Amino acid sequence: MPRLHIIRIAAVLVFFTCMQPAVVRGQDVLPPDSTLNFAVDVAQFRINDTLTLAEIYFAVPRSRLTFQPEGDSLEAGFEIEIGVHRDGEELVTEKWLSRTFAASGEDVRDSQTLFSLARFQFRAGTYVLLARVRDKNSTLSGQKLFPVDIQTFPSDSLAISSLEFASEIKKNQAQSVYTKNGYRIIPNPTALYGSGMPLLLFYAEIYNLSFPAQANYTTVCRVLDAAGKEVKRFGAKERRIAGRSLVEISGFNVLPLQSGSYVLELEVQDKHNGAVARQRKRFFIFRTQDQENLTAGKSESNRDYFVDALHYYYRDKSEDVLDEEFEAARWIATNKEIDIYSSLDVQGKRKFLANFWYEHDSDTTTVRNEFREDYLERVHYANSNFSGFKIGSKTDRGRILLMYGKPDEIDRFPSTANQRSYEIWNYYELEGGVIFVFVDIRGWGEYQLVHSTVRKELNDPEWQRWLSVQPVQPINR
Repeated sequence: MPRLHIIRIAAVLVFFTCMQPAVVRGQDVLPPDSTLNFAVDVAQFRINDTLTLAEIYFAVPRSRLTFQPEGDSLEAGFEIEIGVHRDGEELVTEKWLSRTFAASGEDVRDSQTLFSLARFQFRAGTYVLLARVRDKNSTLSGQKLFPVDIQTFPSDSLAISSLEFASEIKKNQAQSVYTKNGYRIIPNPTALYGSGMPLLLFYAEIYNLSFPAQANYTTVCRVLDAAGKEVKRFGAKERRIAGRSLVEISGFNVLPLQSGSYVLELEVQDKHNGAVARQRKRFFIFRTQDQENLTAGKSESNRDYFVDALHYYYRDKSEDVLDEEFEAARWIATNKEIDIYSSLDVQGKRKFLANFWYEHDSDTTTVRNEFREDYLERVHYANSNFSGFKIGSKTDRGRILLMYGKPDEIDRFPSTANQRSYEIWNYYELEGGVIFVFVDIRGWGEYQLVHSTVRKELNDPEWQRWLSVQPVQPINR
């Protein structure tokens, strides 16, 4: 089937891209992993009875990009590729490059975010989007695979578009891809708010009000917590119906809400005919130093917030990324946990990892999971410094680093004509003081554990024999 015919069937007809050149200060940054993390979100708006406009928003952390000299300034860029699939068949793929400039490295900060936007027209149905983002000046990249259920908005009943969360909304008649109905709307694909972004703004379109009848309509906004309980309500606002389709711009301060996941609900009622429509969308509040007085310990009242925090973080992660993280965590997982994880689908794996790290968190009075952050930092160190024929986190030194933490002291002994190079790792507070001895037995830079004084670890009082360059039988593992 010709490619053009595929596009016509899918009704993927228009495509626009742009990068927001302004730098926007964002919410507290979550710990980065080894990939180029980016956020993506989708909002749907009515075109006609059979076509829906899907806007796809991207947010890329500016500080994760590699800046290189370009004239009198520094330049970085990221390439976005998005593919639309249905029933296992690729319908269309689009790719574009966005660039950003800085006067110096001091102008690039963790709180800055770059945005990009694409638009497609769809007919109703379920599609799968594959989004990739690649740093133009390095090998850093990331990808997300996610389904999108496209709905239509009929012309004979009250309806509300998707809620588009925004970091900035201003009246502006100048036309750009960020302009809709006289407003310039900078999206917030992360749906993440907090002390760095205390005002949640949103945009929505209301369809099929009973105009031209002389009547009013009301809007009410509610905030629901993770358990579905209403925790905040604002409105009801009553306005004159000025057309069949109208725009709703609103927002509220999130500072009274403690860290956790929430749902924003917008309700519209046509006072002329009594019709009611509702639209919901999840958002998240995260603060590095949460100001709420949370009860210490792993109480069920706090657990939901902390698990939701990580579950939110994993919501857009692909299964490959989830599997990579759990594979690195296998050294601290039980056999039962490994079996359970292997049996789950991608949604189950996201929830499992959130609970898994919560159970290992040493301080559940804070929203941050310091144990996870420290563990993944050690994974990154192991992969960067111990990798060779094996991934660093799977080597003996990587395993010990992940299971027991960073050693208090390392004694390094280079190779000589008659002796192999080796290292002795010292842990002064573990079991009253212990050591691990690693020897580069094969001379490939992969140090193998030959002796330890830790209970349940390999113990060989005659470990010095492994230092000899004479052939020795390899360790059985």
